[in-house]
Order: sequence, then C-alpha cells, then structure tokens
Amino acid sequence: MPFRHRSLAAVGGLALLLAASVCEASCLAPTAPGTFPDGTTASLEEMVAGQKSVKEFIAQADQYIDCVSSETPKYDPKKSYSDKEKETMAATQAAAQKKIDAVETDKTAVAERFNVQLRAYKARAAAASAPKN
Repeated sequence: MPFRHRSLAAVGGLALLLAASVCEASCLAPTAPGTFPDGTTASLEEMVAGQKSVKEFIAQADQYIDCVSSETPKYDPKKSYSDKEKETMAATQAAAQKKIDAVETDKTAVAERFNVQLRAYKARAAAASAPKN
C-alpha cells in the first residue's frame, strides 16, 4: 500500500505542474509600448494616440493578471495534500505572484513614462496660450 500512496501523490504533484504549464501557455503577457510621443513637440493627435496605447496596454495587462490568477491552482482546505503537492502548489503560486507583480510594475512604469510626456505637452500648450507681453 505505501507504494500506491506515493504513486497517487506523484500523480497529484504532476497534475499541479501541468496546471502551472497550462497557465504559462494560455496567459500571454502584454508587450509594453516602446516609445511615446515627445511632449515638447507632439501634436494633440499624437498625444491622444500615445494615451490610447497606454490604455490598451493596461487593459491587456489586467486581462493577463486575471488569466494568471484564474489558472493558478488554489489551496482547497477540504482536500488533503501531500508534502510534495503543498510544495509544488506553493512554488506555482509564488511564480504566479511574481508574474503578477512584474506586470503591475510594468503598468506603473508605462503610465509614468507617458505622464512625463503629457506634462511636457501641457506645459508647452500652456506656454503657447499665455499672453505675450
């Protein structure tokens, strides 16, 4: 009987690993926009297009986070886990959280990069519309 117990534990651990692999295969991380318009020279249309690319990236990032979260195995308190299954689940959850944290960092960085250009654009627009002495 001990052999059968180990076999079942191995199968359970394998199932968790496969679930983690499925998560990686079906959840595609978004690619951050490479460049933004230069706020000191860009037109309004260019700034609007830059803003649109930021919003699209953030929406894709949120979808990615939802996908990773939904496909990460969750601990079921009603189920009995072997030590190996617990170990595998903890590692899978840690890896998923690392991916989520990375995309959250990317979202913040992308928004800040665009906001730098947006502030420059607004400063230029304000200077252009200020009365001349």
